[in-house]
Amino acid sequence: MNWQQAKGTSNNSSPPGSERPQQTLLSLATYGPLDMDLTETEVEPAAAAAGRPAVEEDAAQNEEQSDAAVEKDTMSGAGGEGSPPTAAATTSGDANEDTTDGAAGDTDVNGAEAATSGDANEEEDVDPELLDTVIVGAGLAGLSAAYELIKAGVGKFHMLEASDRIGGRSYSAELKTGAGKKRFDLGGQWVTTTQKEVVALAQELDVKIHKQYTSGKKVMTLPDGTIKTYSGNVPPISPVGLAKLQLLVNELDKMTAKMPADGPGRFKEAKDWDRQSLDSFMQKHKKKFGNKELSLLLDISNRSIFGAETQAMSLLGLLHTCRSAGGYMNLADTAEGAAQEMVLTDCSHGLCMMLAEKVGDDRIALSDPVIGIEQGLKMGSVDYARVRTASGKVYKCRHVIGTVAPHFYNHIQFKPPLPASQGLIPRYQPMGHLVKWIATFETAFWRDDGFSGEVVAISHPLPGAEEENETGGDTAEPNRRRPEEGRVGCMPRLSQRRRGNNEASGPSASGSSRCNETPLGVVFDNCKEDEQGLHAALVGLAGGMQAAYQSDLPLAELKQKILAELVRLFGDKASEPLDFVIKDWYKEQYVGGCPVGNYAVGGITAFPAHGVKETDRILWAGTETSSTWRGYLDGAVGTGRRAGVVAATRVKGR
Repeated sequence: MNWQQAKGTSNNSSPPGSERPQQTLLSLATYGPLDMDLTETEVEPAAAAAGRPAVEEDAAQNEEQSDAAVEKDTMSGAGGEGSPPTAAATTSGDANEDTTDGAAGDTDVNGAEAATSGDANEEEDVDPELLDTVIVGAGLAGLSAAYELIKAGVGKFHMLEASDRIGGRSYSAELKTGAGKKRFDLGGQWVTTTQKEVVALAQELDVKIHKQYTSGKKVMTLPDGTIKTYSGNVPPISPVGLAKLQLLVNELDKMTAKMPADGPGRFKEAKDWDRQSLDSFMQKHKKKFGNKELSLLLDISNRSIFGAETQAMSLLGLLHTCRSAGGYMNLADTAEGAAQEMVLTDCSHGLCMMLAEKVGDDRIALSDPVIGIEQGLKMGSVDYARVRTASGKVYKCRHVIGTVAPHFYNHIQFKPPLPASQGLIPRYQPMGHLVKWIATFETAFWRDDGFSGEVVAISHPLPGAEEENETGGDTAEPNRRRPEEGRVGCMPRLSQRRRGNNEASGPSASGSSRCNETPLGVVFDNCKEDEQGLHAALVGLAGGMQAAYQSDLPLAELKQKILAELVRLFGDKASEPLDFVIKDWYKEQYVGGCPVGNYAVGGITAFPAHGVKETDRILWAGTETSSTWRGYLDGAVGTGRRAGVVAATRVKGR
């Protein structure tokens, strides 16, 4: 299978989800099945003889999904050629679906007919087609686990993926550049020297890595629209703001040092810190940390790192991520050992495609969400589990490696149910929201003008935005148009949505609604160089509420806003990208957001099953389960490899 060329992307004229089958996983989870045929299909004799589970595909279940989440602007000169694989990532299923196995006549994909009574314990002989492992999810964690099985010589396994593509939160697009064409990541792309797992895997597979470009002046835009330039890592805020920033970082690092590496809910201060958000912590210590510049800087930092607001996350959860990365500044910096130090030149999605080639397409089933996992079954003296998918296929296996993000746990019916401390995690670990865009250009003109390409855009209205006086009325300036009442995409001014102003929650909120909020969050140089030359590009991220507001904007309007602000910062050459693509991760059906699931206030100590390694026959993996670089590519690779090694060791030692 050519993993770069799966199903095509939808065009901009199609509304989100318009090409999806009418019976979606969301409707299944909400209302239960309508008329879906879950009759299990029979294995092909040739496949059974080969020792692998090959099945007839249900055409209705494998209908092409649309990719409304990735929107490539055809006006920028980009065609459909080279478009990335579409749709979504992590496997999810239906928590309400009846997945009772063993009905009369049911046949699983391993060729063993279930007992008519449905009691698998009555079977005496070990099924020769029993799989060693089923991996749920074909993202980076699942593929890393599969790769370890391959290297260990364990070949009887199968991967089940809900989406019609591999990669999960890793995804890429081939874009036109001044040097030709190049593939760019729309998901995770950065790595660092301290991320041992992903760097080692990239080296093993000969995936190229380059340093993040940081030479030249950096740009910060302030809430009043002022543009400031600076060099190094010290932001251009007041001396008081800088002093309080250093105090806060020191305090967070001291708190982080008190935490155990694993099990963040089990130490003296855990409950107190879990009851607070970073925002409420700063308010509690206002005398020490209170500073408007610092608060706004933390807002934009939190949105780009976690895809969430500072008031929406548990302070303990934030500290746990800091602990996993070696300190707060390691999350926000481009220095050596920090999260944005280096870029995967060949893309994290390219890493996934290389892993998939090694696994083999005969072991990977796409477009078939897992809806049920039953454990505690016996076949003679052998313990096993049964995994059922939405198409009605059933897989018997000794082990399951689950790589779904925790917020999808409740889309799968577990028998017996997961322990409450784990099964209820979805209520307290919502996925962040991130919108990522990439613009390619003929040349890296910002470099020529002495800029690094790095921008930190603190919330402010764009030039030309409507201005309102203190009573909510218009100013006398005739060229400042008042936005249409209730227009889709009007953004409440983010700086006014902070403490005590949550009433400004929509376009009709009195006196505090702004349409034209800056579309930029953070921006980086995204150039890549190869034998063709320099592929000039900029990449931008917007997260949290800013991303939520952008989700409702028409794509052409959002693109225009982004380019207009780039022109304001870098000049007229920014107005003419060769290619332009936007990825809204919230609209990915089987991902539901990015970059990571974040603990809500109270979520860790209420449900302390964080980082659980296994539940009976299930080995858990995925970046949210990692105690090292949680939320990053390294966390996905590390936990996937660990699960693969454990499964292989148990299979070979049985």
